[in-house]
Amino acid sequence: AMIRYLEDGGVRSLLYGGNANLYNVSVREFPALLDLLETESGVDTWVIPTVGPDFGKMLDQAEILAGRDFPTVMILPIAFPFTDAGLATGIRPFAERYGKPVALYIKSATYLEPATVAALSADALVSWAKYGCVRKDPSVYLHLLAVLVVVCPHLVASDIQVPPSIVALG
Repeated sequence: AMIRYLEDGGVRSLLYGGNANLYNVSVREFPALLDLLETESGVDTWVIPTVGPDFGKMLDQAEILAGRDFPTVMILPIAFPFTDAGLATGIRPFAERYGKPVALYIKSATYLEPATVAALSADALVSWAKYGCVRKDPSVYLHLLAVLVVVCPHLVASDIQVPPSIVALG
């Protein structure tokens, strides 16, 4: 019903992930969820499911996604201990196994360094990035500016606290 409601309103891109709380979907349930998204969305609707956030779950999900027609998937941000290098090390084999560039969800300024996002993008592993860093002072967005310097601004979508004028930087 939600998909039809959005499509009736003219929405043709559906990001199905963090807000849908896919963190809690088991790998066993994942195929049925993908089947639902494929059968319920219209032929001209771009559906982007999410995977992860942990490496083992992502690799299992990559096999389930094989042969499906989703244009990309977004990797959910991980909240427990991680390093920038560790994230990049996990994203690379997932994207290679999935066989398509992935969307990154940059949820904090400490999540992925701009240089790491740039390196993954340069290797054609990133389709786009969702930027959603909550800041104490929304007028200070230095991390986003650093990302936009090294990654094509057209590949970055912001979902939080960014003034509309920031788009003009691209």
